[in-house]
Amino acid sequence: MHTYTEAVILSQIQILGGKRMIHMLSEEFGRISAGTSLHAAPKSGALLALKPFTRGMYGIRKSRAGYRVESAEVISSHYRISDSVEKYAGCAWALEFAGKLLPEDAPAPALFRLLAEFLGMMEARAKSFDTLTLAYVFGALRIWGALPETDRCAACGEGAPGAAWFSARDGGVVCDSCAEARKIAENHGGEGLLYPVNFGIVKKMKYFAGHELKDFENLALEGESSELLWRMIRGHLSYHLDIGRLKAEGLMRLGGSD
Repeated sequence: MHTYTEAVILSQIQILGGKRMIHMLSEEFGRISAGTSLHAAPKSGALLALKPFTRGMYGIRKSRAGYRVESAEVISSHYRISDSVEKYAGCAWALEFAGKLLPEDAPAPALFRLLAEFLGMMEARAKSFDTLTLAYVFGALRIWGALPETDRCAACGEGAPGAAWFSARDGGVVCDSCAEARKIAENHGGEGLLYPVNFGIVKKMKYFAGHELKDFENLALEGESSELLWRMIRGHLSYHLDIGRLKAEGLMRLGGSD
């Protein structure tokens, strides 16, 4: 079967015979891996369309053997992403995160649209790249149905209006009594996934969870708030989605990118 699909290139690697394996997030097919020989024909104009961050229209042949890219046309190369190390790192993290979050061959058009929107906004952004990246993560978790619990204790289910703790293990804010139980467990060799929070942090978390990416176009978190939210959400991702530290984090300045 031959079809055309819009996609964002996540990564590419060279394989045997001088061919390439392209990892992409496709609007129609979800995350897929597709072989191609297009890079071997420079005059085809497809080289740019096969680079990470590029959004394009791709001619895909699907068979029992897998996917193959037979044509490629650039919609947006997002070349200004390389304007700064922090901007590049945030976008690289987003691509890596998408690749970890989605299983192969699982259509996820809403996540494709979110990633495409994020790359466009990030390319135009001049500062506070970590804020927009964090908003992208919350947007993806909302679509995936995996947002942290912020309205009641994630451990016992009771209302937690004065919650002073976030438990990555439980997936949200927890009441004082449940937090004490978690601290006792940590003292006996349990995992250190408990974070002290205040009402302001919980309010910010609710804002991220409840707003679309476009609402963050002109918003920027202060350094300490951004750093704490990132620590909590990374603990949440690690415990509940098995997404640990990503390679691009080594280049990110979480909580203070300008």
